[in-house]
Amino acid sequence: MIEISLNQTPPEYRPGDVISGRVVWTELDEQTTSLETRLIWFTEGKGDQDVGVAISIPAKLTAPEGNLPFEFSAPTRPYSFSGKLISLIWAAEVVLFPSREGKRKQITISSTGKELVLDKSHKDSALKSAMRVSS
Repeated sequence: MIEISLNQTPPEYRPGDVISGRVVWTELDEQTTSLETRLIWFTEGKGDQDVGVAISIPAKLTAPEGNLPFEFSAPTRPYSFSGKLISLIWAAEVVLFPSREGKRKQITISSTGKELVLDKSHKDSALKSAMRVSS
């Protein structure tokens, strides 16, 4: 079993904020040799799903039970948003290898720490800048 927890509740962050927490695992099978803690974003809604890994921290496992703290810096973009057709969601994620079993905790990243709700009141040029995926 694997769990991921965050140190901040509610999990709302601004660019540059520290996103921290802990991964805890118990009763892992002997084939599980490593894990990755990741900061990811993904889209939900109409069309294909897009996924991006902003930060990945690999770790070797030496025991079937244990825990590991993690810490990320919230990126400047893209911001968390919900629209009529698509939403962009950030999450802290842990994945075990080689099974690829994992867990996610959703978070929000934006200039206000709150999810942007897209409607006709947003200015297109400012919104496009905030939503651009950094490379």
